[in-house]
Amino acid sequence: MVVRSLSYVLGAIFLIAGISKLFILDAFAVTVATTMLIPFAYALILAIGVIAAEVLGAIALFARFKIRLVSLMFFVLVALFVWVLSSAVIQGREITCNCFGNIGIGLTNTQELLLDIVLFNAFAFLAYYSPGKGRVPGKGQGRRGLSWKMIVAAVLVLLEVSLMMPVLNGGKTSTHLRAEAAVGFAERVHPQFALRHPGNRAILLMKYADLGCALCFDDFLAFADSAGSQLGKNSHRVLVVFDEDQFIRNDSSKHLRRWISANGITLPVVVAPDSILSNAGVVKSMVIIIDRKNDVVFTERFPIGTAKRLIALQLLRPDGIPDITLSQ
Repeated sequence: MVVRSLSYVLGAIFLIAGISKLFILDAFAVTVATTMLIPFAYALILAIGVIAAEVLGAIALFARFKIRLVSLMFFVLVALFVWVLSSAVIQGREITCNCFGNIGIGLTNTQELLLDIVLFNAFAFLAYYSPGKGRVPGKGQGRRGLSWKMIVAAVLVLLEVSLMMPVLNGGKTSTHLRAEAAVGFAERVHPQFALRHPGNRAILLMKYADLGCALCFDDFLAFADSAGSQLGKNSHRVLVVFDEDQFIRNDSSKHLRRWISANGITLPVVVAPDSILSNAGVVKSMVIIIDRKNDVVFTERFPIGTAKRLIALQLLRPDGIPDITLSQ
């Protein structure tokens, strides 16, 4: 019963993860390319392979088809995920995993690593306890034997997590925003943004790969459109800063200009070296609003939602005071 239930749960998780990646295939391929340092064309093939393995493997788990073999396949796949994420955490980097595609669950790399450790052990458990060829479930083992094995497995999981905690805590990554790095860059590259304005200012710190999330993309466009319309000639109080990656580079802005024109973005847009967003502690695309003293008064990751978008726009009014009814 436990094995059957676990196979259904794991199957559901990876079916959702695999299908959701199809909607942001290019963004997921970018993640693969930047993580494994391979050309995008090869990364795209590998990304398709990972998605196919997740979807077909999930279907096999639901159908109870060769559970042990499928569990071992997922065991190796998740082990690769653990290796990638643990390397990023130890090196103090934050990568855009796109693990759940366009769903965008918004976990940090540390949280994603802990989730993968749980999945890693779950598949080890499933592979061990699933009936193999010529083996009858429960044959030759009583309830007592099954119970002590489950206890040992649980202890091993707890021990593994405990051993990982020093590694996780020893990583350089911080989830605390260091806005001064982003503000300093924005004021250097866009002089009008550096001028003292009567109200608050906003910086949209964007990772292009995050826009593969449909909700994030729509929310970004809605915020950019609303801010541009509200501020009009004062739209330089809001600056969009894109993280430099394979699609957006400082030395080749033609692609970015076409993208800005196609989406009707009227706000000023600049491209920042990867180190800028990393130094600012930016994990996912987000909006920050600062007052005239450069103190942060509002931060939120995309998608920020309608209610918080209205609050942010209220903060960009000349008096910088949000309508209290909007925040309730």
